[in-house]
Amino acid sequence: MAIIGKIRERSTLVLILIGGAIVAFVLSDLFGSGASFTQTRNVAEVDGIGISAQEFQSQVQTAIENFQTNQPDQPLDDNTRDAIRQQVYDQMLNQVVLDREFDELGITVTTKELFDMVQGNNPHPQVRQAFTNPETGQFNSTDVVRFIQTLDQNPEAKGQWVNFEQALKSDREIQKYNTLISKGLYATSFAAQQKNLATAKTMSVKYVMKRYNDISDTSITVTESELMDYYNAHRDDYMQEKSKKIEYVPFNISPSEADIALVRKWANEMYQEFKNTKNDSLFLVNNSDQGFDPKYYSRKSIPAGYDTSLFNQEPGFITMPFDISSETRIQKLLDKKIGPDSVKSQHILIATQGRTIDEANIIADSLLALINGGQTFDTVAKTNSDDQTSGKNGGDLGWFVEGAMVKPFNDAAFASALGEIKKIETQFGVHLIKVTDKTEDVLKIQVGALARIPEPGKETFATAFQNANGFSINSTSGSWDDQINDGGLIRRAAIVSEDDREIKGVEGSRSILTWINDAKEGDISEPFDIKDAYVVVKLTEVNEKGVAPFKKVKARVEYEAKRDKKAEQFIEQMKGSQNLAEAASKIGAQVQDASNVSFDNSSLAGAGNEPEIVAKITTLTQGQMTATPIKGNNGVFMVQVIAVNEPGDASVSGLKASLQSGYQSRVNNRQAIEALKDKSTIKDNRAKFF
Repeated sequence: MAIIGKIRERSTLVLILIGGAIVAFVLSDLFGSGASFTQTRNVAEVDGIGISAQEFQSQVQTAIENFQTNQPDQPLDDNTRDAIRQQVYDQMLNQVVLDREFDELGITVTTKELFDMVQGNNPHPQVRQAFTNPETGQFNSTDVVRFIQTLDQNPEAKGQWVNFEQALKSDREIQKYNTLISKGLYATSFAAQQKNLATAKTMSVKYVMKRYNDISDTSITVTESELMDYYNAHRDDYMQEKSKKIEYVPFNISPSEADIALVRKWANEMYQEFKNTKNDSLFLVNNSDQGFDPKYYSRKSIPAGYDTSLFNQEPGFITMPFDISSETRIQKLLDKKIGPDSVKSQHILIATQGRTIDEANIIADSLLALINGGQTFDTVAKTNSDDQTSGKNGGDLGWFVEGAMVKPFNDAAFASALGEIKKIETQFGVHLIKVTDKTEDVLKIQVGALARIPEPGKETFATAFQNANGFSINSTSGSWDDQINDGGLIRRAAIVSEDDREIKGVEGSRSILTWINDAKEGDISEPFDIKDAYVVVKLTEVNEKGVAPFKKVKARVEYEAKRDKKAEQFIEQMKGSQNLAEAASKIGAQVQDASNVSFDNSSLAGAGNEPEIVAKITTLTQGQMTATPIKGNNGVFMVQVIAVNEPGDASVSGLKASLQSGYQSRVNNRQAIEALKDKSTIKDNRAKFF
C-alpha cells in the first residue's frame, strides 16, 4: 500500500516548467462556483485547437482527489481554487503548444525508452524514489516488476500507474526539447567581447540639458490635425492589451446604532451571570468572541485595551460593560500571582513520531539518569534531542514570555526553580526541561474578557440593499456621475484583464467578473452582494487588443506632441553652439558632469533614464562633442566626452561561459515555451465558465 500511495502522489504529475521538472498537483475543488459545462464548449483555443471544459474538469478532479488524500487537514479557500484553475489551465495550454512543436520536430519517446525509464538499467528519478526502501535507502528494480504484475488486481492503482507513466513520458519529451534548444545556443568570442565592452568600458562626460518641464505645456499650441498626424506616426506606441475599465460604488454593510445597542443590551444582561459563574473559562469559551485566555500578564506585558486598574483589585472583581475599539467588553479579574515575566530554559525532546508515549518516557527517564549521574544537560541534548534546532545548541531555547509555549511546557517552565529538571508531556512528545535563568518576580494577573463585536442585523442588510438598488435603478450612463455626487457616495475604479479571476480589493467579486464579461460599454449593474457590502458597477471602457483608439489616448498624444514641439524649440536655441559653455549660455543652464557612463546602463547622472543619449555617448571618442543637440526622454542635450576608460583584458572563456549559462537559464525558465505561446493565437474563454 505504501507503493500505491507514492504512485498516487506521482500519477498526477504535470510538467509546468520547460526545464522538465515534475510536480504533483495537490489542488482543490475546481467547480465550487457551480458552473455548468457541456462537452461542446472549450475553456480555451490555441490556433483553433480546443481545450474542452470536460477534459479540464476531468484533470482537475484528479488533482482534487490527490489533494484530499495527501493533505486532508488543509482547508480549501477561494485563493486555492483560483490557483488550481490557473495551474491546470497553464499546464493544458502548454501541453497543446508543446505537442504541436514535438510533432513538427519529430520528438517522441519510444516504448523501449519508457521501459528503460521504468524497469531498465536507467530508471527515472521518480521511479527510483517511489521504489526505494525507506529503511535501507536501497532501490531494487525487481520491486517495480512485482508491483506492475499486481496491477490487474487493482484497477485504481492501474489507472494511477498509467497516468504516472504518461507523466514520465512527457518529462522525457521536454528534456529532449530542452536539449535540442540548448545545443543550438552558442556564445561566440565576439559576443563575449562586446558584452565586456558594454559593461566594463566607461566614460566621463560633461553635458548641457534643457528640460521639457522648464516651460509649461499651456505655452505650446498643437492643432487637431497635428495631433492626428502624431498619433498615426506613432501608432505602435499605443498598443494595448484587451481589458475593461469599470467604476463601482460600494454600499458598505456596517453595524448600525441599533445593532450596537443590541450588543450593549446583551452585555448588561450577561453582567450578573458572568460575575456569579463558578466556571469562568467555560463561560468565556461559550459566550465571548475572544474565548478564554489562560495567560498571566504583568504590567509590562498586558495587551492594549486591558484595564490596568485590575492589578489593584482582588480576584472576582468585574468591570461594568464598556466600549473599546469595535466591541463591547466586560473584564473580570480571574487570578493573581507572583512570578517571572520571562524565563530562559533548555530542553530535550523525545518525539512520539515513530514511537509510543510510553517508549518516549522510557528514553526520557534513561536520559535523566545520565544527567543525574554526572553528564551535562548540554551534552545529552546535543546527542539525543529530537529538536535538532535547539539540540545543536545544548537544548537552549533562549528567553520566552509566559504563554509563548504550549501550556504543559509553559506551566512547568514558569513553576520550576533555577537548575531544576522536570519531565513533562506535550503533543510533541516527552520533554526534559531545565530553567537556566529568570527575570525578577512581579505581580501578574489573569483576566477574562467577555467581549462581543456588533454585527449587522437583517434591517441593516435590508437598508444597504435598498440604497444600492435605488442607486442602480435611478442611474443611467449619463446620470451616473450626478447620482454619485448628489448622494455623496464613494467611487472606485479598476481595470480588468482577461486573465483576472478577481477584482483587486473586492473580495468575492467572481459574480461581478461574470457580469462584466457579458456587459456592454455604459451598462450599469444591479447590486452585487460581496463581503460586507453591496456593489453597483458601471462598465466604462472596453479596450480591444491592438492600437488604442485616438480618443482614448488623446491626452497622452497631446502631451507627447507638445514635448516634440518643445524639443524642436530647444534644438533651435542650442544649434550652432561651438562648445558646451556657449550652449549653456543660450538656454540659461549649467554644464553638468556625469561619470561611469556605460552602454549597459541607460541612466545618466542628474538627468534620469536616457537610453538614446547614453547610446550616442558610447559612439563618441575622447574630447568629441555632439555635432547637434539631441532629443532625449526628459529634455534636449549637448554632450562632450571628457575621458574614456577602456576595459582591461578579460577572460574570453569566462565571459563565454557566463553568456552560455545565461542562455541555458532562459531555456530552464520557460522562455522557449513562452515564445511559442506568443506566436500562437490563444482565445481564453474561462470567464464564460466561472
